Amino acid sequence: MKSLFLQLGLGVVSTLASPLEFYMPAENQLHERTIMAWPRIANPSYTGHSGSLSRMKDELTSIANAISNFEPVTLLVSSEQATDARKRAQSSGQYGVKVKVTEEDDLEPWMRDVAPLFVFSEESQSDRFGLDFNFNGWGRQFPSDNFNFARKFLADERIPLLKTSITADGGALEVDGNGTLIAARTPILDSNRNRGMGQKVIEEELQRVLGVSKVIWIPGVESSDVSDDHIDGLARFVAPGKVVLSRPNPCTGVWAKAYYEAKRVLSHAVDAEGRSFELIDLPEAPTDNTDMVTSYVNFHLVNGAVISPAFGIPESDEAAKDILQNLFPNRKVVQVYIPEIALSGGGIHCMTQQIPAVGKENKPACLNADCR
Repeated sequence: MKSLFLQLGLGVVSTLASPLEFYMPAENQLHERTIMAWPRIANPSYTGHSGSLSRMKDELTSIANAISNFEPVTLLVSSEQATDARKRAQSSGQYGVKVKVTEEDDLEPWMRDVAPLFVFSEESQSDRFGLDFNFNGWGRQFPSDNFNFARKFLADERIPLLKTSITADGGALEVDGNGTLIAARTPILDSNRNRGMGQKVIEEELQRVLGVSKVIWIPGVESSDVSDDHIDGLARFVAPGKVVLSRPNPCTGVWAKAYYEAKRVLSHAVDAEGRSFELIDLPEAPTDNTDMVTSYVNFHLVNGAVISPAFGIPESDEAAKDILQNLFPNRKVVQVYIPEIALSGGGIHCMTQQIPAVGKENKPACLNADCR
């Protein structure tokens, strides 16, 4: 394989010089581990009231500990916060939480958007790459020091870098591992992310780096929040041809409009294999706070489990757990209470990023029959 080597940070990143085909495995495939990050300083996105940063760290620790029962967790932290992180993240899980010190000055906890996405080469399936989607602070709507985080992480991990010409947040992309991508228009076809690039050019590049042949666009909600309506809080694949939708509670206002538009589009669409979609509603927890994200579909699939949000409302939490357990009968559903993260506009999926495993046969490793 022809490569161009770029010296970056502590390591060497291999950047592809010749065009190859890639694909992103579905989240339900076997993971090597999950990446999370420890916020270093008080940041306007999650310090709206006294004590919120400390509570967010407690919830982030609870998520990491829950995941560590099923797969390893790497918790990235700045050197000055390492003692605090190690003290809180004393996991009793089978796989543990490894606190790893990074030189990054100001870590964002939203690893779904900041960290690289991981893809495989179609030519040589043992080759795993980190895809840098040029994170730019959610369309320059929010200040961040993590614009080069993905490249620095890959250099440190000695994982080859796959470059792309477009800008996208990881939470804006939902793949089934069988050639289908669902995405909202607003966070991708956005002048603050991809100015001057038409839909066709963006689609072709998404197809190249994610290995999809079908892109289904959901309208989305412009300027609805910092993310411009990420798909991972609205619609998620349970399996190819099967999608769970987050239904607002009460189902009124701008988020209800987004839900109904997503349902309309998906009910008339087919996936890359020509299948119509089976759509399942998952009602959100009731709230009067329009800034609080109470979507249960913002879960993270790990090896053998579903790590799902809980909001302290027993009736809706239990109902969501039952629905998810029916959708994932071969996985254990574990709920983690995350009110502070929800108030900050995020969820469990937002805080995590998986690194897919490579199996003994030098190809992406499967979990049961979940692979492509």
